[in-house]
Amino acid sequence: MASFNPLATILSPKSLDGNNYDQWKTNLYIVLDFERIKFIATTPKPQELAANASEETLKQFIDSQWANTIARCYILASIAEHIQKQLNHPECVSDIVQTLNAMFAKSSSTAKQAAIGALMNTRVIGGSV
Repeated sequence: MASFNPLATILSPKSLDGNNYDQWKTNLYIVLDFERIKFIATTPKPQELAANASEETLKQFIDSQWANTIARCYILASIAEHIQKQLNHPECVSDIVQTLNAMFAKSSSTAKQAAIGALMNTRVIGGSV
């Protein structure tokens, strides 16, 4: 059973609202890394177990399901309600991350490119330095 993660508090005041995706994702990955479940954000949903699955396979499946549940709770607790509704309740954390990437990653990189372009086009006026 996971203990309370003091780092989880970095997700609360900076919940995902659509404008802060990169920072939110960085904070989420810090929390998941602390919990040692960051792998779940990129791991596809495991296949259902066969009836004759080994003990080790069963343990890995259960651990993966537990990690998925913890990560999903962190994600859902740290995003705005209107974004939660857009997610349509996916169960797999990697699906949630992919959906959020599709929704916000492009707009973040576009904003970065616009900011860099504006800086590159800025000229220093003589005597203002």
